Amino acid sequence: MSIDAEGCFEALVEIDGRSDGKIAHGRENFWMWKRFAGAVDDRMGVSGPLVRAPASIPPGHLVRHLPILLALSASSPFWWGHNTGYASYRQRVLASMRSYGLPPTFKSWQEFSDLFQAGRAAGMFDTIRDIHWDLRPYPDFGTLEIRIMDSQPTLREAIALAAFIHSAIAYLQHCRREGRAGFLLKPCHGWIEKENYFRASHLGLDAYYIEDDRGHSRPFRRIIEDILEALAPIAARLGETEYLKFLEKRLEGGSSYIRQRRVFQETGSQKEVVASLVRELEEEQLDAFFNRSTVLSADHVCS
Repeated sequence: MSIDAEGCFEALVEIDGRSDGKIAHGRENFWMWKRFAGAVDDRMGVSGPLVRAPASIPPGHLVRHLPILLALSASSPFWWGHNTGYASYRQRVLASMRSYGLPPTFKSWQEFSDLFQAGRAAGMFDTIRDIHWDLRPYPDFGTLEIRIMDSQPTLREAIALAAFIHSAIAYLQHCRREGRAGFLLKPCHGWIEKENYFRASHLGLDAYYIEDDRGHSRPFRRIIEDILEALAPIAARLGETEYLKFLEKRLEGGSSYIRQRRVFQETGSQKEVVASLVRELEEEQLDAFFNRSTVLSADHVCS
């Protein structure tokens, strides 16, 4: 999705309202009940000159990174008691809904606004909240939402994904200001973008990413390694190095969907899978508590 208009978020105030998805719930109530799922949303603030997104970060560049974020965050291999064979089955469920998935491309903000008004007049939706694209403007906060990621079992994993997005956006801004390409994922035909999206949800980090319209492919893991290497200097300046190194270690096989499958293979019990996720969070909390206690004790001794 491309946004290019003066004061676009001020215009969005006229679009937004408080239906909270009531139209979608009313028309698709079976699926709205059946598709219950959790996700991690990351909000990118855009204000002042950043409102004219193509002048800073073309959202099209962000769209190309959505399959990467999905592969990194994949954490829903089970659905209603079934081992689905997908790394992120949540995305397959959401793909069945008409207002979810990759955002369409708009040449200008006015084009999006005109289409939105036409859709509202036709009863397609009521407010911006009834649109659930994986990259969506949100007027209340003046942000662009990145909504593609599965919920994470630990806070550290969620923060690491936010650090990746933070570093990637700063890197894209820097490259654009300096007039150089850097390491950027190339634009591809819409079908190829959808295929990369599907592959990330199906095989996660084990999938192959299609890099161009000629069909050249490389493993997601290698693509992510290249991105992390390109982001390293920016991440260091932003104080995000620790979290990007954490993501790099996860490429070796530590993603949540892999850990969940491993527990299921060992125990044959999905209850044990859930228990393992609870333990991961509890262990993280205990580790944070004892580390904080150690720091407080050291500060007390020094004083």
